[in-house]
Amino acid sequence: MIRSYAAHYQHLPEYQALRSIIERSAVDVQVAQEADLTAQKVSVHIEMAAQFVLLEQYEEARAVLDQRSEEVESFVRPHVVRIDSYQKQLEYARAEAGYSALGQLIGTTAYIDHQVLQLQYLQGSLDAVIQALGPEEQAQGSLEGLEDAQIPFPIQRALLYARSLWGANRWDEALLVYD
Repeated sequence: MIRSYAAHYQHLPEYQALRSIIERSAVDVQVAQEADLTAQKVSVHIEMAAQFVLLEQYEEARAVLDQRSEEVESFVRPHVVRIDSYQKQLEYARAEAGYSALGQLIGTTAYIDHQVLQLQYLQGSLDAVIQALGPEEQAQGSLEGLEDAQIPFPIQRALLYARSLWGANRWDEALLVYD
């Protein structure tokens, strides 16, 4: 697979890094004991997928992860790599599903919740974003003083709420949030 991209990408530092990883892993795998062999292969596959995303080869990245899908599903990084590849291809519904899977693996976090809301906004689900953020925004009042609020990503969430209101043609309400 690397040879097929060599002619086009050999001058890129990402290509050189990927080639180095693959060459190192071949040596390491030969020397490793059987128990370490699987862990190294999984690690190499995850790193290969991440490098393919850097090279904007998103399908290849996901194919590498799919080769070891059962082995990599318990790690966080493959989920993040897969989500990143979907987002960069503007496949927001798949990225949202990826965050759901990640949330099942590590538990729902404020970061995951915020990312899902942003993806819903990008997909045009403005009502869902407004419903999720509306009570939070009403409790805070306005952008002023949000730095001290006890909610995660307070300013980003308020701006997302205001943008959603604006997109739903609720301009007066949006302006109050911006105010």
